[in-house]
Amino acid sequence: MNNASKLDGEKDLNNKNIDSYDLAIIDALAENSDITANELSAQVHLSRTAVARRIVQLKDNGLLGKSKSQLDFKQLGFTVRAIIHISSPAKGSFNALDSLISLPEVLSISVVVGKGIFVADTIFRDTDHMHLFLSNLPGASDSETHVVLKMHNSEMAVRDRLRLIDESLSQKKVGSVSPPPPNSA
Repeated sequence: MNNASKLDGEKDLNNKNIDSYDLAIIDALAENSDITANELSAQVHLSRTAVARRIVQLKDNGLLGKSKSQLDFKQLGFTVRAIIHISSPAKGSFNALDSLISLPEVLSISVVVGKGIFVADTIFRDTDHMHLFLSNLPGASDSETHVVLKMHNSEMAVRDRLRLIDESLSQKKVGSVSPPPPNSA
């Protein structure tokens, strides 16, 4: 049985079987990580014990990570957010990674293929702070900075995302499937 036909029942994600209850739990937590156990239990129609057991299993299988609160960095006084593509000399590249990830302005670093080898998501108090950071960027031979004007996060439910990806892959039309209309709830 292929993955697309398992969506309503059970789905095999890299040999990690999850069912519609697991998808409902993942969707609910993605929408509101502060949901109470009682609310989650009622929403997915399982007992609190069953929900707790499934959450532990989803974490053990690597499908749920440690939950972190979404911070509003502007409220904390960081008015500039920037994505920085960083090139580093090949020798010692990963030493630069260790130096960069330890900087308080760096939220995350991705190792990438293409222009640069690192992409850093960063925050700054203001443009003077960003300029000072860029002037002292450790281990970088070159960088390209993109200031984020506004961030938009997808609100697509995990179940819809999986279904649409499976459909587009089976039809070999990746990127051409329209997302479902927003929930009217």
